[in-house]
Amino acid sequence: MERTPMRAAAEAVARSLARAGHLVYFAGGCVRDRLMGYPVKDIDIATSARPDEVLRLFPVHGRWVPPSA
Repeated sequence: MERTPMRAAAEAVARSLARAGHLVYFAGGCVRDRLMGYPVKDIDIATSARPDEVLRLFPVHGRWVPPSA
C-alpha cells in the first residue's frame, strides 16, 4: 500500500492503541480494497479499547466529538 498521510495517521493511531495494551485491527473497505488491488479511500480501525479509553488516549481539547455519520 502506498505511503499516504491517511495511512501514516492510521498507523499512528494503531500504534498508540497497541502501546496502551489494546487489540487493533484494520477493518472494512480498506482491507477489501487492499486485497483486491484497489486504491484505499478510507481506513477503519477496530479496537478492544472502550470509548472512555479511546477518549483518554486521544483527547480533543477536553470535549467529546461524536463520530460523523
